[in-house]
Amino acid sequence: LADAIKVNHTVTKIFLSNNKIGDAGSAALADAIKVNKTVTNIDLSYNQIGGVGKKALQEAQHVNRTVQIIYGSAAIIYF
Repeated sequence: LADAIKVNHTVTKIFLSNNKIGDAGSAALADAIKVNKTVTNIDLSYNQIGGVGKKALQEAQHVNRTVQIIYGSAAIIYF
């Protein structure tokens, strides 16, 4: 999925809630977000993102300011 997001020029919103995404998945997604300027919203609520994954996503948001990542109130984010 992350590789597809890197080359995407059509999809603007990605809904990945409740997919058991952890640090490895969110880090891969973060790498994709850094190069994709088309996606504007990503819903990651109801996942298991730890501190490493959250940090990777935050760094990606600093590189790509067009994307908004929604963790949601039910996201499990470990620090």
